[in-house]
Amino acid sequence: MTAEHKFEETYGQQTQEKVAFQSNSHGQEKIHMHNHPNSTQSQFLSVGRLIFIILLVAAALFIGGIFSMIALATAALIAVVSFIARLLTFSSGDGSISKRY
Repeated sequence: MTAEHKFEETYGQQTQEKVAFQSNSHGQEKIHMHNHPNSTQSQFLSVGRLIFIILLVAAALFIGGIFSMIALATAALIAVVSFIARLLTFSSGDGSISKRY
């Protein structure tokens, strides 16, 4: 009994055996590939990693949105303050500042 047969007896029910044929100079050679039972675990890890990346991008967009709102509010505040300052400057009646048209 070879080690491969012992492996198939021990893990034969848990693994799915895929047989592929590879052509070489001597003809066709049979290659055995085993899917190990932890493939579902690695698939779950990849799904978890994908969800983590999506949440990270969403958090980055949310934080970027907050910063853009702050920048927009700051720009609006500066515009309002400069407009009020211009109105107050032009309404002073001492004649030292000329109105610009």
